Amino acid sequence: NEYELIDNIPSSTPGQTLEESILFRNEAQIDFSLLTLTPYVEWSPFWNAFAHVGIMPGIVLSSHVTHTKNPAQEYVTLDDGQVVRVSFGENETGEPQDVIEDGAVPQLQQFQVSIVGGVGIDIPVSEKIVITPLYQYAVPLTVLSERGASFKIRASQILISATINL
Repeated sequence: NEYELIDNIPSSTPGQTLEESILFRNEAQIDFSLLTLTPYVEWSPFWNAFAHVGIMPGIVLSSHVTHTKNPAQEYVTLDDGQVVRVSFGENETGEPQDVIEDGAVPQLQQFQVSIVGGVGIDIPVSEKIVITPLYQYAVPLTVLSERGASFKIRASQILISATINL
């Protein structure tokens, strides 16, 4: 996820200190591992097509967030007309970047609950084998973290299963 924000930062020039507005790009990479159980009710309106809806409780097994901030502009013009280069920390590729956060998601809610709905179709391949493509969408009822306002992640899933009758 990425967003841009204008921050006021102090700039130092010989003999003076000024506040300058600089455009920064904030980026966050968030990873979660969850263990879930999804009981559902299924409805088959025709042929082998079906729809289902259910509740998906789960436990977060691990989480990680990396939040970085980097200047979206390399140069800024001061009030007196001077053009100065914006300097910042650097990442491993030498690009200006500052790591704001790198670790487990703070104030994580371990127990999660979502409502899930999906549509799919059973495709018989032979008398004993059925392939089932399925699209599923999950809407969370609980927040992932108490930090921030309503931090929830919706999930779209495309699944394929195979059933073999022995």
